[in-house]
Amino acid sequence: MQKIEKLEQLRQQIESLEKFHQTEILKILHEKVDKEVLNENNNGTFVNLSSLNDDIIYDLEIYLNYVNKQETQLDALENQKEEFKIKYFQKENKDNTTLLNNEC
Repeated sequence: MQKIEKLEQLRQQIESLEKFHQTEILKILHEKVDKEVLNENNNGTFVNLSSLNDDIIYDLEIYLNYVNKQETQLDALENQKEEFKIKYFQKENKDNTTLLNNEC
């Protein structure tokens, strides 16, 4: 993948994140880049991604992978929670479970 395409994909991923994660990325950038790369105004902070070196881009990719993995795990846990809620906490299922336990 060419660097321009990689940067475009990185930009799209960052823009689609929630504000909290965008702030964390900005913290990473504040620690590792010169102030000239970051352009702050009333509309927010803008970053010239093409001026970032490969190490910083790699750090951003690691953070984005971490966020994606975390969201996937949270979604799986939420689905499991819903399954448990349906299986164990709905009135109909409680009654059926009680009847099955009484029959044994």
